Amino acid sequence: MNAKKTLIERLMDHYKTFNTESVNDIAALYHENTVFIDPVTQIEGRESLQAYFTSMAEGLKTCRFEFEQVITQQQEGVYHTCLTWVMTFIHPKLNSGAPVSVPGVSYLQHSADAIYRHRDYYDLGAMLYEKIPVLGTLVSHLRKRLEH
Repeated sequence: MNAKKTLIERLMDHYKTFNTESVNDIAALYHENTVFIDPVTQIEGRESLQAYFTSMAEGLKTCRFEFEQVITQQQEGVYHTCLTWVMTFIHPKLNSGAPVSVPGVSYLQHSADAIYRHRDYYDLGAMLYEKIPVLGTLVSHLRKRLEH
């Protein structure tokens, strides 16, 4: 007998293949007044979030998330979940069209039925800046200088 999947299990299932077809399913898991924050932007509202995800997905050849850890705790009726993941994607204008893998963490506040706050943490430089010709060389050079 299959138990009903939790909100977080459904979220992970939909993010495993992030594309223009999965965006609607993903957005449906969020509260109408959700807040989404990542290194690029802050979004308020499910409709705005869906539009943001759609625009992100349109330029991608492929994108998938591999989830490594899920930690959830409940406090006073609110669930707090941390997901560690690796996002691997192919965008024709980044990294000469070769796959890019970026580790990250998502912190979610949610009920059993909807996510109302989602914050992503990841290295935007590793994801984007280092994969753009010329700019990538500059960012890599700066990173190396800061390491020494």
